[in-house]
Amino acid sequence: MTSLPNSIIYGALGMTLFALGYVVALGFGSQSITRIVLGITIGAVIMAGIAGLVFRLRKALAVKNNPDD
Repeated sequence: MTSLPNSIIYGALGMTLFALGYVVALGFGSQSITRIVLGITIGAVIMAGIAGLVFRLRKALAVKNNPDD
């Protein structure tokens, strides 16, 4: 079994957080929807940023370790 790339894992986490936030917001009513969705969206953006950084770092390290490629 191959391990998933970090970007896929972070992306799935971000989408899960967004879905959870949406469901919770529906339960709380209209006033907190904005707050919760904003919080979850910011969380998802941070996750995507982390995933991007990890991807770039791994790519740079791979290039450094394998100069032939």
